[in-house]
Amino acid sequence: MEKITIPEYFLGLVVSAAVCLVSMSFSHPFKANDTTLLNAGVGKTISDRYKVKDADRCGDLDSANFWWSSLSDLDYTDGYFSSLDGNNLTFTEYNDGTALISGTSKFNNGDCLVDVHVLLKSRRNWYEWQNVGGGFKSEGCSEASGADLSYYLIDGDRSYITSNGNDCLGEGTYKVTNRPDPDDPSTPKYGIQVGPGGALWDTNVGKDGLSGWGWIGPEGDERRWIMDFNFLINSDNTDEGDDPTNDDTDGDGVLDTVDIDDDNDGILDTVECNPLDFETVIPSDLGFPNNESDLSVTDFDISSRFNLPNGSVLISVTNGMTSSSGNFRIQNDNPVQFNFSGTVPVRVQAIHSRGLPLGSSDGIVALDNTPYQLLSNLRRGLIEENNGNIFSVNAFSRANNSEDLLWESISFVSSLEFFTTSSASSNGITLRIAPTLCPDTDED
Repeated sequence: MEKITIPEYFLGLVVSAAVCLVSMSFSHPFKANDTTLLNAGVGKTISDRYKVKDADRCGDLDSANFWWSSLSDLDYTDGYFSSLDGNNLTFTEYNDGTALISGTSKFNNGDCLVDVHVLLKSRRNWYEWQNVGGGFKSEGCSEASGADLSYYLIDGDRSYITSNGNDCLGEGTYKVTNRPDPDDPSTPKYGIQVGPGGALWDTNVGKDGLSGWGWIGPEGDERRWIMDFNFLINSDNTDEGDDPTNDDTDGDGVLDTVDIDDDNDGILDTVECNPLDFETVIPSDLGFPNNESDLSVTDFDISSRFNLPNGSVLISVTNGMTSSSGNFRIQNDNPVQFNFSGTVPVRVQAIHSRGLPLGSSDGIVALDNTPYQLLSNLRRGLIEENNGNIFSVNAFSRANNSEDLLWESISFVSSLEFFTTSSASSNGITLRIAPTLCPDTDED
């Protein structure tokens, strides 16, 4: 993409870590203007999660984080997307060597919006990357050194991009796969480049960033368009405003809502505290009858369930539904909301039953922006997706999982919603909570 010559392009010498998009037939449950932050189906422990900042394009063009252009009319001055109108990409790294590019990006010169879900795998350092034939693509103005970067490949089984808008080169949901073939010695192998100066087309020398190049196209015409990512991943954003969910207590670039050690004292928040065991909250605990709908309660005190003083753990429920067997359930037009208050914070395990019809989605909405991780193993054909504060599993090419779908909050929860897009008359859900006693061990 970036200043690639057409001869290189047609010889296949330009797109490293590239992406080919193939049309996918499942129904996407979220509108394109939902802020996206995807956990990407890895079900792993988050190492770091960063809000992306647009690259300044070396001062030559408008800032952008994504580029999409036609092959038949390559134009390096147009086709750029950015964080306009409140849209954002997010970069998440996991402790198992995977990462995720996710979120929405808006066309600078039109109404096109892309919803990105690109899962990266096989993180390697420079030495390891060279040992498998990898190279460094040097261009732009960031003065990056290949030896300082990490390198990923795209997980073609669980990556996709959705585009919407009259000004898009194409509309639809497309699968993302690697191109060129990482095992093909006749093509260069650049990978997705991440680290200091990684946003090659940005003048902030030494700032952490990411670059990656690829193709976009429908099935049977996978090389119809060319694209790339180019953005900063250090989160020294100055436009966060006064929203407390944007607080970064220790100034480490990871927001408190995501940071697993807010005060950076070396002790994880969950370790500093004393979490009690997870306990299942059933409808009868809240005084709800069986086989009813439109059930609500405000600040119901269940502290005694945990041998805690009154007022420690309070639960509110909106649009509650119960089954004939006395469990919680939901329907596609009836999400159920749980709110938690009281003097003792709680962590949550949110569980959907394993039944998931083909083309449907089950999930949760973190109304308080708390991050969650999926602890369940997914069968092939089921895809985990996290859109901003929305965490879900989609039955892409196969129905039903071999086990229930369990999300566990990484930090404390104040508000949560369960939802489904399934048309089944009853979809079982389970709520487990763990009150957590937090002494101030570090005197902060």
